[in-house]
Amino acid sequence: MSPFSHFLHELRMRRGIRQVELAEMTGYEQSYISALEVGLKGPPTQDFVDKLVQALSLSPAEAIEAQAIAEASDRKLVLSHRSPQDVYWLLKDLREHLDRLHPS
Repeated sequence: MSPFSHFLHELRMRRGIRQVELAEMTGYEQSYISALEVGLKGPPTQDFVDKLVQALSLSPAEAIEAQAIAEASDRKLVLSHRSPQDVYWLLKDLREHLDRLHPS
């Protein structure tokens, strides 16, 4: 589960709203909300984060947190064309071992 999936689910639970209600509040489909929460979609679009902030009247600190969490949930990495070869090889090794890594 991505950081944003967890964040969105916890935020919705704390506010006591259902997915369908959040969908109505943000103008997105309930299926999109569900897909975000279970990690099938992600990271969310900037538009979604903005609408979430507005719909739930998140504080400035919560808005910054939501944006940071959305960015941390990005599954893709884009390297600069100036990246040295060592970085490419390091990332290749990381991809090959990612499923066996432990957070510690």
